Amino acid sequence: SRYTRICSVHFMDGKKAHWCDVPSIFPWTKAQRQGKPPSENDSLKSEIDRLIARKFGIHKFQDNDEAICFYTGFPDFERFKICFDYFGKSVEHITSVTRQKLTPMNKFFMVMCRLRLEIDIWPSRELVNETMPECFKQKYLSTRVIIDATEIQMESPSAPDMQSVIFSNYKSRNTVKALVGIIPSGAVSFVSDLYT
Repeated sequence: SRYTRICSVHFMDGKKAHWCDVPSIFPWTKAQRQGKPPSENDSLKSEIDRLIARKFGIHKFQDNDEAICFYTGFPDFERFKICFDYFGKSVEHITSVTRQKLTPMNKFFMVMCRLRLEIDIWPSRELVNETMPECFKQKYLSTRVIIDATEIQMESPSAPDMQSVIFSNYKSRNTVKALVGIIPSGAVSFVSDLYT
């Protein structure tokens, strides 16, 4: 929690350099390093662990309900995990517009952050070309984003004046509308607010 304090001895460089640095040196981790001097392999492994600990991802915030709520909108990590588990293997198919390899849980976390913080992703032309499927390269090489207006069915409001505002003659039911942008690789790059 925000009231927890940890001594600088528990940080890799002997101090907390950044607000999201995670303590990683404890009696049970030190015991593994005592005895023989660290080899080059051990040094590289600890450097990789240090870099992974500094990466922005769900592991940074799973013990901080306030941060989970801020970044994802879920009240705590437990509910975030329930939702992640509900989607199951489908989360593995989330495509990324970055070159970075992410775990399925971190991909889901990034999507939730993006939706919560309303961050629009307009990838560069180079990235779109690099991730573009062959079928697009053959016919639609200049495509940067596919824009679609969509209508989502919603429950009918009880107020008659609101019913007339949200009724769609095209769909013959009550809907809200949104504009969605998708890059050729399938990653969603824009989602507008909902409109009536």
